[in-house]
Amino acid sequence: MNLILDVQGPARGLLLTSGSVDQKNTYVFEVRPVGVGESNAKSLGYWSIGNGDDTMVTLWNAADEAQDLVFTLFFTGGHYNFPIHLGPRATNTFNISEIVHSQIPDAEGNVVPASAHEGSARISGTRSSIEHILVGMAAGTYNVAKATCAVICYNCNGTVAFDTIDPNPLAVGVGVTASATFAVGFTDGDGYDYTTLSTWTTNSTSIAAVQSAGVIKGMAAGSFTTSTVGPKETLNVVCCSDAGSCSCPQIPTTGTGSGTAGDNTPILTGIDPSDWPSGVTTSGVTFSGQYFGTNPPTLTFSPSSGISYGLVSYNDTQIVANIAVASGTPTEQVQVSVTNNGYGGSGFVGVPGSSASSAPIYATVRAPLNTAEITIIAWVNGNAPDLNPLPTGENSTLQGNLQNGTFSQQVVCALQVSKWIAGAATNITTSADQAYANAWLVKNSANTAPPSTITPSVELAGGNYRLFNDFGGSGLPLGPQVGSTPDPCKTGFLDWAGAGQPSQYEGYSSTSPAGQVYQINEGRIGTAGQAGSMTINGGRTVPWIWSVIEFNSANGTPNLSPPHAMFPTYSLYVNGTLTYTFAQSTVAAFTAQDQTYQLTPSQIP
Repeated sequence: MNLILDVQGPARGLLLTSGSVDQKNTYVFEVRPVGVGESNAKSLGYWSIGNGDDTMVTLWNAADEAQDLVFTLFFTGGHYNFPIHLGPRATNTFNISEIVHSQIPDAEGNVVPASAHEGSARISGTRSSIEHILVGMAAGTYNVAKATCAVICYNCNGTVAFDTIDPNPLAVGVGVTASATFAVGFTDGDGYDYTTLSTWTTNSTSIAAVQSAGVIKGMAAGSFTTSTVGPKETLNVVCCSDAGSCSCPQIPTTGTGSGTAGDNTPILTGIDPSDWPSGVTTSGVTFSGQYFGTNPPTLTFSPSSGISYGLVSYNDTQIVANIAVASGTPTEQVQVSVTNNGYGGSGFVGVPGSSASSAPIYATVRAPLNTAEITIIAWVNGNAPDLNPLPTGENSTLQGNLQNGTFSQQVVCALQVSKWIAGAATNITTSADQAYANAWLVKNSANTAPPSTITPSVELAGGNYRLFNDFGGSGLPLGPQVGSTPDPCKTGFLDWAGAGQPSQYEGYSSTSPAGQVYQINEGRIGTAGQAGSMTINGGRTVPWIWSVIEFNSANGTPNLSPPHAMFPTYSLYVNGTLTYTFAQSTVAAFTAQDQTYQLTPSQIP
């Protein structure tokens, strides 16, 4: 039987003692009262079935509903899981020797070897050792021959570490967010993520404010403290009646961590225009990025000889300046960086690890070249042989969804493509489905062929290209530009790829080891299109496309067969007249590549 005393009063306010006696009143042993309450797993530090010993375990389900539990025996070299089902308010008493002698494999195929005579044990839920259970447990090791019985204390397998906010300290930039986690350690040796189970606060919301669990936003420069309060868990204690109240106390899981909010490292993402002729002041050069500050920023050039600037306007995300390059400055690649000099009259106050100066990006100082103007337009030819006809073998649903004739077909097509962008490989189950989807999308997002004679500035403004590269001539070259991908579904509202993504080498210009002055034009489909392509092609990343314009640095002679990617079609113009057309590879050959298919300056001889 089990006697429950529900006491309304202070902790340790009731003194209990109990025992068991046989009918002849000659055999007495202690029965320790225990506290009843939810807990994590409970462990027995020792069991013995050797030398006449046997360990007896009594479990009582204190809940009004059934519970499924696992009693795990640990011994040298392994463990054994013994499943137990306890009905509401039910009791189960068993001897460990019975489990060992049964030699019945557990769900993992383990048995307790006959040579195992001692070890430890644990009662837990079936899902994990931190699952809450409501079970009373008593255990004793008795020896009939010796007429002895030793009651065994058990351990409440609870929390052992709370202050585990990571990282600690946390560095967060003003105006941006930083993420942290809160883990709780348990006696099973694991740390469990309680980030989203906890309430997060800071001691100063004017310096750092909680946006959501584990996400802190910097509001102003300064120091702050982050605190978390999570659900109650069992405290790791030994349960023995002679050590006080024999129960598994529940306490909230809490954590604290320090942090610093401050100014961010500036990020320079673009320079327009990035080609600066010698002997000329280029007006209105725009430097784009983030965290430039509101005090006048500093522009730094390396090498800096012959380059000066004057600020026109500036804010936290954009600087406009006039760049003057002295006559005689040679053609060279120049590293440009921005230094944040602070906000609102105060100097730069950075978080730990931040820098007042941005990482550099490149601009080009250009000595005058006596050359022709070379323009290379990269465009997708929808009439290429591998697209007429399209590949076959695709499933009928995919074929039916990829139509763009009527408005209703366009909507169905847009929904199909949107699912790919979102990461769902809907209707893509075979390699034939992949080949059809890739080819259909390319064919239906093709460009019109550029004319045989062009005005480069007009073609650049028209946007009918994947890449546009213009270099040389007597005037200021138009430079490189990455284009957009037309909507293959023709909806007018689905921009499948958006603006193309320039590579880190877009606009890079220098002189090669062979004496070629060159300019790289390199990019790929935009981020939405990349997501859709990766879904179609089983996670394979999207390769790059590029063209290079080259001139002999000694005499200005252009290379009329310059480096270019296998895809798409490239039309090369000399002073606006079509001179060469380089045909595109098959779509299958191109999509078999990944993002490692890319041209770097080191590859130009």
